[in-house]
Amino acid sequence: WISGKYKREREDWKRLCKKCHYHYDRDASYFLRESNKIENVWDDQSFAQAIQAWKYLNNQKTLTVRNLLKTHDILMKYHLFPPERGAFRTVPVLIG
Repeated sequence: WISGKYKREREDWKRLCKKCHYHYDRDASYFLRESNKIENVWDDQSFAQAIQAWKYLNNQKTLTVRNLLKTHDILMKYHLFPPERGAFRTVPVLIG
């Protein structure tokens, strides 16, 4: 088990061959943790929401606007108030 927190401890790393590293990197939890880091989101609660949103979206047969908005609602549970979660914005949104 690797924590994914880039600790400098021998117990918290895994040696992988090139092929295994490729498959490890494609794992959803690894991808979601890295995606959160890009967004500067580091807490475990947000990671748990990302996992839940990923599972929800993966269980949908088709990709629809409704499914995307529900996914946004799950992701933003602790970051936005209900009127702004899972809905199209009616105000400008700044990124960066």
